[in-house]
Amino acid sequence: SRIEQILTNLVGNSAKFTSAGHIMISAHPHGDEHIAIEVSDTGIGIPEDKICTIFGRFQQVDLATTRKYGGTGLGLSLVKNLV
Repeated sequence: SRIEQILTNLVGNSAKFTSAGHIMISAHPHGDEHIAIEVSDTGIGIPEDKICTIFGRFQQVDLATTRKYGGTGLGLSLVKNLV
């Protein structure tokens, strides 16, 4: 389902970039027909100036991150399109 794909991508990213600490997932009602889901972690973080770009196709924070952690840069773009 869509929600499974969204959670798999978000939690997968958290797990990939969090070698120690925690990953927290929470959900709460958002209006009458929606649910807000939040995923937070103590991972390496995202620089403030990259927040707007990481949801684009094939986008990652930087090339060093790509080399170290792998990935195609499509996960968050997919999440954005599914939401």
